[in-house]
Amino acid sequence: MISLVKIVFFCLCASFVSAQLPATGGQSPFYSREFGGGVSLATNGLGFQGFYGISDHPGRTWIFALEAGNIKHAKQSKTFNNNYENSRGYFFGKVNSLLYLSFSAGGKHTWFERKRFQGVEISGVWSAGVNFGYLKPVYLKIREPYIGGQGYEAPVDQRYDPTIHYKENIYGKSSFFKGFKEGEFRTGFQAKAGILFNLSKFDERIAGIELGAKADLFLQPVEMMYNYPKQALYSALYAKFVLGAKRP
Repeated sequence: MISLVKIVFFCLCASFVSAQLPATGGQSPFYSREFGGGVSLATNGLGFQGFYGISDHPGRTWIFALEAGNIKHAKQSKTFNNNYENSRGYFFGKVNSLLYLSFSAGGKHTWFERKRFQGVEISGVWSAGVNFGYLKPVYLKIREPYIGGQGYEAPVDQRYDPTIHYKENIYGKSSFFKGFKEGEFRTGFQAKAGILFNLSKFDERIAGIELGAKADLFLQPVEMMYNYPKQALYSALYAKFVLGAKRP
């Protein structure tokens, strides 16, 4: 995480310096619309986003986005039961998975326009919106001992309860969709700020990487790990790979 912080800090400094330099080369046409999508790799999860933008002024675009993803607890780590062959990895102590769907609005301001067919377009981006979270209980495959004998029964799916399920009788994780109907909804807010580096050689295309930070705040504290305090705020750094197009 420290390395990612350094990268973001370096990019911020570089972009502000570049923003002071005048654009050279041919004048780019004005594009009033843009759309596309991206994959976001955050320090606390993975997200997929689609966006649509409207420009009312050269260098300024209003962005509307829909994003779906998951949020991981900072203390979760995968483990295996070495007592069983072909055991499945699982997160010991994790009782719930947190998924989210967010609707956001924000803006993009171009700081540095690249030369035609070369260079990098650098923009500052921000957004804020509503978060709809879903807290899904974790199910694991549990092997119970034979009654009155040695050995274990075949593994069965059970909702994970750390007070009765121990490492010795956990075979591994169940299907992700197991227990999906038993979850609970959580509402909240999401905010992001970052820098977009458009590396495309063509003015009408978007192909780049966005680096920044985000925060997810829920109105009710969320429990993901057993014996850890519930949290309402989850913050993270992220890198998003973006593809899209611009239209007049």
